Amino acid sequence: MHLDHQHHLAYCTNIHPAESWVETLGVLQEHTLKVRDKVVQNDEPYAIGLRLSALAARELLEDDNLPRFQDWLADQNCYVFTINGFPYGAEKVDTEEASFMCNTLLLSTKTAGKRPGNCGISSPSWM
Repeated sequence: MHLDHQHHLAYCTNIHPAESWVETLGVLQEHTLKVRDKVVQNDEPYAIGLRLSALAARELLEDDNLPRFQDWLADQNCYVFTINGFPYGAEKVDTEEASFMCNTLLLSTKTAGKRPGNCGISSPSWM
């Protein structure tokens, strides 16, 4: 949800850690949509700060998970404003691989229909 030309009102899923893509999508469906329904007026697109573990990012890129997620975003009138990558969960990966996955996902979600600009990636667990 754009508050003005430079600011988005977003819900960040960092507060609901999930390791797999199925768990991550469940968080979006259970928590993010509830918040959206309380704050969005006039069918404005709603911003999501997407927390992704390395495992969830990898699973999202498998099979038809990414196109299905893009369809879900469009159906729910949501967009990914930022991706917060967490490569160090139960499964360790190097930061270069995790960075590549998150960049691929961000570019893919930005091309899936109407998305306000100024998206980014943060990587708190890499610092």
